[in-house]
Formats: sequence, structure tokens, C-alpha cells
Amino acid sequence: HSIPLNMLMLAISSKSFLAVKYFWNKLERKKRNDYYILYWLDVGVKEYRRGEWHGSGYIRWYDCQVPNECTDIVLFLMSQLSDQKQQKKAINSYSQIILKSLFTHWPYSVYFLPTINQMWDYIGENLHKEMIITIVTDAENNTSRVLLRELWDITPENIKDRFIRSCTNRPDLLDMLT
Repeated sequence: HSIPLNMLMLAISSKSFLAVKYFWNKLERKKRNDYYILYWLDVGVKEYRRGEWHGSGYIRWYDCQVPNECTDIVLFLMSQLSDQKQQKKAINSYSQIILKSLFTHWPYSVYFLPTINQMWDYIGENLHKEMIITIVTDAENNTSRVLLRELWDITPENIKDRFIRSCTNRPDLLDMLT
């Protein structure tokens, strides 16, 4: 492996977005291919998930800075994928991370609704339910309530029906949505 390739891996593992961009530009063009990008993306997602835990106790991943850096890295690497099939594969594999990142990290939150609207084919019932619960949990501020309403408005009817059926034991969720 080349020095820039090894340094890029170290930058991803160290969660340093600026270093990732720097060593990305130092890579030979032939090393900037989808095979490597998918591998690095996997490493970036693992680092993101590792950022969800702090010490011996769980913290909300949006309460610390580490996931912000990981969000930048993951979204940067996804933007570098050139093959449409590989892009779809990455979106399918990492849809949960993508959506949670967009929802919770400014300045990406403005991209949450347009992104989820493009991802309905990749969003299963559990992920949709998880995103609704995440937004409802965060709905103490008006921005989240507006976002929740807008998400519900663009949700396809068949997904709404499944969600309503699966949440009969959560009237608080249903009250916020209807």
C-alpha cells in the first residue's frame, strides 16, 4: 500500500475529516475507485457506530462531536462513488446511518426530507418506525415537530398504514402524527 492510502485509512480511523480530504487528494486516481471507497465507507460507518458509545455508558450519539466528523467522512465517501449500482448498495447498507446523520447534524438536517423522499425503496418498516420515534423523542423543539409533520405528509400511504398498525401500543406517537 502507498503512504497516502495508509494515511487515508488512519485519517478515517482517527475520525479526522480534514485529514481524509487531504489524503484523498494525495491518492493516485486509480486508488480512488469504488472497491476502495466501499471498504473505507465500511470503516467510517464502524467508527460512526463506535461514536455512539462513550466509556462504559451509552450516550446519545448526537451529544458528542465524534459522530459529526464521522458524518462528514461517510457522506464525503458516498459522494465519491462513481458506479450507480455501488451507490445503491451503499445507500441500502447504510440507510439508517445516513438518515440519522442528516436528521441530527447541522448543517445536514436540511437534506433529511429530500433524502428520505428519494430512499423509500430502501427504507423498511423498522427503519421508518425508528426515524419517527427518533423525531418524536426529539420533538421538544418546534423544528422537530415541523419536520415530523412534513415527514408524515410525504410518507406513502402503504407505509403509513403499516406504521399505524405497528404502533397501536404507542398512542403518544399516533397523536403527534394525526
